[in-house]
Amino acid sequence: MVCVRFLVVVGAFGFMAGCGRSTPLPQPSSTPSSLSISVAQTVLPVGDSAQLRALVTYSDGSVVDAAGVSAWKSSDDTIWEVSSTGVVTAVNLGRATITVTVSSLSASIELTAEKRSTGLSIRGGVLDFSTQTGVAGTVVQFSSRAGVAFAMTDANGLYVMSVPTADSFEVSVDNAFVGLVRVTWSAYRGDLLVKGGPCITRYGRLTDARTLRPVSGATVSLLEGTTVSGPDGWYRVDLGCPSTGKIGFNTTVLNVTHPDYARRWFVVGRGAQGVQRVDLDLERQVK
Repeated sequence: MVCVRFLVVVGAFGFMAGCGRSTPLPQPSSTPSSLSISVAQTVLPVGDSAQLRALVTYSDGSVVDAAGVSAWKSSDDTIWEVSSTGVVTAVNLGRATITVTVSSLSASIELTAEKRSTGLSIRGGVLDFSTQTGVAGTVVQFSSRAGVAFAMTDANGLYVMSVPTADSFEVSVDNAFVGLVRVTWSAYRGDLLVKGGPCITRYGRLTDARTLRPVSGATVSLLEGTTVSGPDGWYRVDLGCPSTGKIGFNTTVLNVTHPDYARRWFVVGRGAQGVQRVDLDLERQVK
C-alpha cells in the first residue's frame, strides 16, 4: 500500500493527513470546529495538476477528510481551475486563491503557477565538513559537455539551479573542485562538502548504468572503512576527522561490490586525503 503524507496544510489549525483509512466519523456530540486545506505543494508549473483535500477538525480532536461534501471555487479560472473533487490545474502563469466550503466552514489557499523549466531544476547545500554548518555566499558550478550552470548559496548554505539536461558534471565550489556527480532527475541531492581539513571521507551515489536507478545494498570499501549503500544509492565512508585510518603513499582505490553487479573500483589517488564525492555507475552482471 502506498502511503502519502501531504506536506502543506493551510487553515485555522494545522494537521497532517495520516495513512490508511480516513479517521472514523466523530460521535454526534462532537461538532466541527475548523476547516483546513492540505496540498503537497503550492507552486506548480503550468499544465500540472494537484489534489487538494478539505480537512474538518471536530471538537473532540478528530480530523475527517470531507471528500464528497466539499464545494470548491477558484478566484480566477483563467489561472487555476478546480474540479468538484478538489483537483486543481495550473492553466496560465500567475496566482489565484482556491476556497473550499463545507457546511458553514470555509478555508482558502493561494496557489502559484510558474513557467515550466526546460532543463532539470536541482537543489542542494554546501556544508562545512569541520563545523557541520551551511556555508553562505559560495558559488557552486556544474560543468559538463552540455554547458555550465552557476548558483550562489543563501544564508543557510542552500542553492538552486537549472542544468540543461541529465549528464555527468564536474562540480566546484568557489572555483575549487569538489567532485564528480551524475544528475539524472530533479530530485538531486547536493551535500557538497568543503573545508574538510584533516578529515578523510568519500561519499556519493551508486546508480545502475542502464536504468540510472539507485543501487542499494552495495558494499563500499576504502582502506579500513566499509559501508553499505542505502535505498537511495547513497554511501559514505569515513576514516576519521582527523583520520584514524592508515593513509599510505601507494595508490588507493574505492571498491564497490554487489551480488547483482560487476565489481567496480575507482582510483582516489595516493592515500585517501581530503573529503571528496564520487558517484559511480554499476554494470549489471549477466547470469
